[in-house]
Amino acid sequence: MPDAGLLVYEVSAAPSGAAAALFAGIAFDRAPVEAVFEGRQQGRLFVDHAAHPRAALLCRTYDWYVAGDHRAAGLRRFIADAPAEAGLFETFYDLVPAQPSWVEELVADSGGRLTIIPRRGFTHGGGPEVAEGAARPPAPGDVVVRTIDRDLAERIDQEMGEHIGLFWGGYASFAAGGFGYCAVVGERPASAAYAVSVSRRYANISVGTAEPFRRRGLATLVCSRFVARCIGERRIVEWDADGPNAASIALARRLGFREDASFTELGLPGRVPPVVSHGRWQRHVSRAGGPAVMVWRREAGGCR
Repeated sequence: MPDAGLLVYEVSAAPSGAAAALFAGIAFDRAPVEAVFEGRQQGRLFVDHAAHPRAALLCRTYDWYVAGDHRAAGLRRFIADAPAEAGLFETFYDLVPAQPSWVEELVADSGGRLTIIPRRGFTHGGGPEVAEGAARPPAPGDVVVRTIDRDLAERIDQEMGEHIGLFWGGYASFAAGGFGYCAVVGERPASAAYAVSVSRRYANISVGTAEPFRRRGLATLVCSRFVARCIGERRIVEWDADGPNAASIALARRLGFREDASFTELGLPGRVPPVVSHGRWQRHVSRAGGPAVMVWRREAGGCR
């Protein structure tokens, strides 16, 4: 790809915008994508053309999604260069291609540093297939199930190593738009099921159990409460798992989830962020007779 003159446009994630249509056919992680376009959660959107995009990069606080035409040279070089000026790549976790055609190109652009992580997707929409576990089993006598509020979300992250604050860009955002349930033993958070993202149609679930409390059915308990709430709100629940994660897959099936998608994540070894570049991309503001658009232009030179 050329070294200079490439352009990328940073635009607002309007639900009626042309970029939203590039993600319309995605068969997994619809809640994280739709939540940004619906204005429910934070995200930054980069496209190859401000008015008529053919490719897009949607950067959430955690997962990043690419969609559209994988031949978009500017967008691909922007990702490969990881410009520090964007204030973005220092928190990179992974890339999730909406279409398989992106995978080979992004790995090649990274010089082979990005690794392929197979993922499996499940959904639960209620109805007659609701499993026994989704029917809200009673809590054991020493367990209290609590709705996760802002303070409990922060404790879950601190004491259980979860990532609610990261997923939502802060605990106030989670309290305003997220939900979940936590099994508390004594005063200690033991197992939690919570929304990674919530859109009008979907909710993406994450679950974790502290090591001393595993194999007691607590994950089934809190997930069941989560699923029951979503069924009542007519939301479809999405569940993702790494391909080899047999325990997660078994729990999803016990709860009545149906496997309906496989997809790929791309991450660096150890989930570290990339080495950023300096001076390769410059930011400009273009109005061109309409709303202001942030334009990123690749310049000659620059360094890692």
